[in-house]
Amino acid sequence: MKHWNNLLRFMPTFIISLLLAMIVWVVAVTTTDPNTEVTYTNSITVKLLGLDPQLVQTGAVTDKISVTINAPESVHQRLANDPSLIQAVVNLSGLGAGTHELEPVISIYTSPTKVTRVTPETLTYHLENLITRNFDIELRQSGILSIGYEVQPFKSEVTSVQVTGPESLVTRVSRVVGQVSMTNLVANTNQIIELDPLDSRGVEVAGVNLNPIRIAVDVPIRQLANYRNVVVNIVTTGQIARGYFLTGITANPPSITIYGTDPEIAQNMPEYIETMPVDLTGKNEPFETKASFNIPEGIDIVGNQETTISVGIAARMDTIQVLDVPIQAVNLPTGLKYAITPSLVDIYVSGPMILLERISSGSVKVTVDLAGLTPGTYMRQPIVTIDDPNVRVDSITPASVEVRITR
Repeated sequence: MKHWNNLLRFMPTFIISLLLAMIVWVVAVTTTDPNTEVTYTNSITVKLLGLDPQLVQTGAVTDKISVTINAPESVHQRLANDPSLIQAVVNLSGLGAGTHELEPVISIYTSPTKVTRVTPETLTYHLENLITRNFDIELRQSGILSIGYEVQPFKSEVTSVQVTGPESLVTRVSRVVGQVSMTNLVANTNQIIELDPLDSRGVEVAGVNLNPIRIAVDVPIRQLANYRNVVVNIVTTGQIARGYFLTGITANPPSITIYGTDPEIAQNMPEYIETMPVDLTGKNEPFETKASFNIPEGIDIVGNQETTISVGIAARMDTIQVLDVPIQAVNLPTGLKYAITPSLVDIYVSGPMILLERISSGSVKVTVDLAGLTPGTYMRQPIVTIDDPNVRVDSITPASVEVRITR
């Protein structure tokens, strides 16, 4: 009992000492790590929780907020290094369709901290019912079908589409349309087309989802009875220049559409239509020309009444041997004599046949350059010169000759 009395007698002193120690510690900490207020601007993304799956958020909403925090400088340093320590949450649990003003809940995953301001203080959310409606797919033609053809009814395994989204947007949709291109079609085709949700004015409604968003459409194309496609058959006359040959002759377009006043005439016509003759007489280079058609009676040409004929012409190439061409010395120093062994060479040249026919030993010049040589024996390579650049020297035999220089 005596010990308890002594303990109680010193208790006030002990409590006062403890309080003084805590005050000294707080002052020391505050002095070395003072509290400051820092605003974290537009770095905090608001997370939404609890949204009913039958609802959808619509309209513009601020998804970032600014938070002012009072904390020691050391804490602010941690927050600056790791912004994820500050989180903002808005809980939409239990809310129905309509407009709601909600305060974001701020959580800071470090301490000590105190939130002194949140900007904005409240956030506005517009919630709408998420609905789905079915629409029949309306297929429309776009572009211009080729002359002489008609399109049959489109075929698609998918005839309806689901439109899902906010009620205010889905109710704006009046039809779902797919555009089927007719441009340049001349045969049956299958197209994958995009579907577009349109309002009553024909304006696309954005913000809704379609299922499916695209469909496959079979497009049957049929040629009308009075029309027929025929191949262009090029008729020529005359012969190209001797020593040349045709590398190709083409028409552009290669086929045309004809029209018969009587369907039977059109259907009984041959698979081709001839051009008026294209004259090749004496031609020795490629050329283009226009050609009209030899049109049978009762037939008309649809579109351009001419075709462009491209004619390719090239020289026939060959190789010949020119024998016993004499070698001439050039640039022999004054006062010296020379002897070349052998004194005649054979050369092989290639080029257009028409030019090779003119080549002879007299039209080819073979020389050996003796410039700067002194008495002695040397091996030199003859140089062949042909005036026509279209003739090429392939080889010379022998490739080197012996040159003896004497006084």
